[in-house]
Amino acid sequence: MSELIIDASVIVKWFVKEEWSEETEALRDDYAAGKVDLASSIIMPFEVLNALKYSGAFGEDELVEASEILEDLQVTLYELKGDYTRETVKLAMRKGITIYDASYVALAIVQDWCCGRPMRSS
Repeated sequence: MSELIIDASVIVKWFVKEEWSEETEALRDDYAAGKVDLASSIIMPFEVLNALKYSGAFGEDELVEASEILEDLQVTLYELKGDYTRETVKLAMRKGITIYDASYVALAIVQDWCCGRPMRSS
């Protein structure tokens, strides 16, 4: 089974209808059907809840409920350590992006995944 690396914006689209929501919902359905596994940076739940808070569509109770849904999803969350840390910092510095944004790309690199397929053949 493929493990797909997703960033917080994918999951936000499951809660807030915006451009690309339909495509992310298809991914959610594939995950629910056991066709793919999902993984992300350990910061993902914080970023999702922050985006939902600032969307203006969620109050305190709804954010708590959203956090429970995130927990129930059981997306694999990777801690920032070792090669993952080094790759994150390297990308952030060399590409002039935030550590937050770099963490998702770096995770795909260290997990050898890109676009839903292995970057290197075994």
